[in-house]
Amino acid sequence: GLVKVAFLWELLVAGLNVLISDLDVVWLNGHWARWMAYGGAEPPLPEASLLAAADILVSTDELNAEADLAGRRPSHGSDLNTGVVFLRCTQGSKAMVQAWRQAMLGRKGDKHLNENVNDQSLFQGVVRGAELRGGELDELLRRSGAVDRLGLAEATSTRRVYRALGGPPCLPQERCAPSSFTFGTLPMRPFSGGHTWFNQNVQDMAGHEQPRNEPITVHFTFQFGDTKEYPHGKRQRAREAALWAVDPPDYYSKGTFLRLVGPLYSQAQRVAVERRFPEWSPQRHMALDAIQRAVVRDLLALSRALGAALVMPPLTCSCDRYWGHLENCRMPTAPRAMPLPYRCTQDSLFEIKFWNDKKVDFREADFLDDARVPRAVTEAAVRVVVHPDAPLPQAGTAEETFSAVLRPGTPMSEVGAAVRRANADARLVEIGAADLRRLCKWLGSTEQNAAFNALQRYVLHESARYCPVEDHWPEVDRPGWDWMNPFTAYNCTWGFTPPTDFPEPADGAPPCAGRAAAGVPMAGGGAFADRHNSTSCARAMLCDYHVREGGELSIELERASRCNLEGYGGVNYTRHGAAIKAALAAMPGGRCPYPDGVTPNWKEVVFDP
Repeated sequence: GLVKVAFLWELLVAGLNVLISDLDVVWLNGHWARWMAYGGAEPPLPEASLLAAADILVSTDELNAEADLAGRRPSHGSDLNTGVVFLRCTQGSKAMVQAWRQAMLGRKGDKHLNENVNDQSLFQGVVRGAELRGGELDELLRRSGAVDRLGLAEATSTRRVYRALGGPPCLPQERCAPSSFTFGTLPMRPFSGGHTWFNQNVQDMAGHEQPRNEPITVHFTFQFGDTKEYPHGKRQRAREAALWAVDPPDYYSKGTFLRLVGPLYSQAQRVAVERRFPEWSPQRHMALDAIQRAVVRDLLALSRALGAALVMPPLTCSCDRYWGHLENCRMPTAPRAMPLPYRCTQDSLFEIKFWNDKKVDFREADFLDDARVPRAVTEAAVRVVVHPDAPLPQAGTAEETFSAVLRPGTPMSEVGAAVRRANADARLVEIGAADLRRLCKWLGSTEQNAAFNALQRYVLHESARYCPVEDHWPEVDRPGWDWMNPFTAYNCTWGFTPPTDFPEPADGAPPCAGRAAAGVPMAGGGAFADRHNSTSCARAMLCDYHVREGGELSIELERASRCNLEGYGGVNYTRHGAAIKAALAAMPGGRCPYPDGVTPNWKEVVFDP
């Protein structure tokens, strides 16, 4: 932070305006000047009449487009975000930079520093002040030579500007008086963040083509999966948004690809889940997730049987993933009308690092829409149909080249041969969720199934919590609240458990049903049941369930905490132990009941030949 501020100072002293952004900001175009400066190739937008005269402009973490319209300070719970900052070469900007520098120096060597105290959080403390009004606004515009904008100064659509006290606009060894500076916030639709772009789809909101709403930057905030070694989550999001430009040509052209056609779950399945759980409940999210997570498992298995790269299906979320409290399953600062479910990123549901560590060959959901994918891939597609009554394609017809019809119970290990019979040069294999479900979950041997189970348990599990305010004790987080008291701790739903394992028969016999197409009766019934819910811990502040890299469970799902009374790694048993013991003794079996409609390890038969 100190190095950055020193660099900014040198640029300002050199007489330059400075536009700086974080490394995880993607610039979509060069239309920034319409919000930041007079005298450019295009005049500022009417909404930017004041911003274009202010000393400092900064992006924000505001999530509500309606609240952001006039450029008021971000709503409670949102912050200024130094992802994009513009500093005009003025005494005011120099005063802010020196105040920022002094704030950092004041914390240097502080043993209480943590990840929440950094150059951005200190910026928040410096860049704060009162809104300019009346004659102050006119003076600001006159100094910028924008007298033609005086009539817009008080317009409700014009973004507001503020004044704050900075430091002396000179180096410490030079004597000068402190100076004030003016600042404003950049609009959230043109200067978007991770939530507004990926969760709210600001780029497709009504009016997105208008200059005042046109996206200019995407800041990869509110994402998951990055480590100190590599930004796994950010890279994956950039790929999903078609904003990652450095993958080699082989990424798009080499090998065979497998993709799902059609939805992950049916409208009837969604309606049934939504009738069972209210919108605020994370259990709605967990129930729908269990369906799509099982489809991803089957796609992953089939891709390995085919030796193909898995093209991820479009995923949906019925809850914002957020480390704090949720309101109606949305971040507290998000608009209440934000649609649920919404199409969400892979890192919202899966730990991308696990996939990369295990070298899973996969692609983003819209991969095949990328212009860099050769037509030779998409034109050499074979659609796999698995149905008891589907007619076999007639020999010598085009349908024979583009489809492979199989009967329910066909092992996954035999799909590749069927695809090659249809087209020996196939580059793309397509299959629907119902067809995929009808395949026998058999990769060729018990050992191969066991190896896959270890892999899928690891890469398809995740540890994320969803803490609805609707399920909390009313006094949570207020003065006097005791987080070590399990009777008043957060009630959070945790996920995500991996789907059910594939069968591992001890005798090595394929557990598949009879296959009419092959005319060979197979041992085993072929029925398969999947979890109906991805919950690991149902109502606990912390959860001790996870999967180790080798596929071993940290704890059996049945033993995972069902509520805070069963423990969460922070209970004060000295103070609350007697009350906990008495409360649990009064419950059936001495354990907390699951919420209505939820039994994480209960399984439903999803296919029975």
